[in-house]
Amino acid sequence: MRRFYTCCFYLLLPVIFLRLWYKGRKLPAYRRRWLQRLGWVKIPKEYQHGLWIHAASVGEAVAASMLVKTLREQGDKRPIVMTTMTPTGSEQIQRSLAGDEVYHVFVPYDLPCAVRRFLDSVQPKVLILIETEVWPNLLAEAKHYDIPCVLVNARLSARSAAGYQRLKGFSRWMMRQFDVILAQTRADAERFIQLGAHSERVKICGNVKYDLSWPENLARDAALLRRVFGETRPVVTVASTHKGEEELILRAFEIVWQTLDVVLVLVPRHPNRFAEVKKLCIKTGKAFACRSDGDDNSKHPDQEQQVQLYLGDSMGEMGLYYQVADITVVAGSFQPIGGHNMLEPASLGKAVITGPHVFNFTQVAQLLADANAAIKLAEASDSQHLAGCIMELLSDPDKYTAMGERGQAVVKKHQGASLATLDEIRKVMKSR
Repeated sequence: MRRFYTCCFYLLLPVIFLRLWYKGRKLPAYRRRWLQRLGWVKIPKEYQHGLWIHAASVGEAVAASMLVKTLREQGDKRPIVMTTMTPTGSEQIQRSLAGDEVYHVFVPYDLPCAVRRFLDSVQPKVLILIETEVWPNLLAEAKHYDIPCVLVNARLSARSAAGYQRLKGFSRWMMRQFDVILAQTRADAERFIQLGAHSERVKICGNVKYDLSWPENLARDAALLRRVFGETRPVVTVASTHKGEEELILRAFEIVWQTLDVVLVLVPRHPNRFAEVKKLCIKTGKAFACRSDGDDNSKHPDQEQQVQLYLGDSMGEMGLYYQVADITVVAGSFQPIGGHNMLEPASLGKAVITGPHVFNFTQVAQLLADANAAIKLAEASDSQHLAGCIMELLSDPDKYTAMGERGQAVVKKHQGASLATLDEIRKVMKSR
């Protein structure tokens, strides 16, 4: 089966590079460092013989960053090479781990020759994969080089498990390549075992994404931005929006603005859409400013009123956009995308609203809902319902403050996964 998979991958390679070129029209970083994707990398000697941590994109990179930060806080200075699949994942690593002495490159495609070239350069002592990064040739070659493999913050939805079950023998082989699988929940652990993982190698460590930390100056920076908006005006941050969601959000706020003087902070998920979303914002005719223009651009050029619509067109400042808000809306949930990390605003004590599509964060969404810290809307396209929910919350500051406090308590209760995860990784390394 692995040979068939590899042959198909080789045949599709021209299509894959054409897709990179096409995506590079909007995000030029996709057209760079192609040799790295074929395993041709030159890793400095000081980064060899350490940890190789792979995180596919932004979400996994967040989890990986928390592990690295915890490791460094413990005084562990061993070399770390980090890989991602996407440029946005690369940017996340470089932002969140600046100064933490990690070396980033793109992961090689899952081809035996590419993986071998990469391993010859990195020479890692352990391979750490984040969440659901299960690649057959990567695992096989790591085993050939006698490199222990660990799946960290592992999650497996019922839908994904059903897909793997269709290739039961192949899935069993892949699961048994791992020295240990560190699952987020008992349900995740059971699914990995059902697919063939050795039960004694599957452990429950929790979700490292609860171990959030924010810059010390976050509150100060948010207060400065709040002063730009007007300190007494309510602020709603809608974060990580995808194509099609901004129109829904803006329709909802047309209703909200008829009643309330509120600032909408709109933050698109992907940087390549900043210009597109900016045009949508300008079309509303509302007093508009964007982060890239500087904080003092608090007035619309043609109006004297304070800004009503603020575009968060910057990277690495999600904490700021959440901290400045009274209530938050986590997007990616009004389209069947699966939602984004609700723990970020919750950890800052902010009330959370989502759409119905939160299947990538099922456990987190349920925990926050059970604690009455988040509201999940039933309809994905009902702008009136969204507007009504926002206005109802803003009319009752005690309610949204209490929601935020309960959410913050949920986050604190589940922290500690990073320490447990690092303990298990060290056990694997000591056993070799």
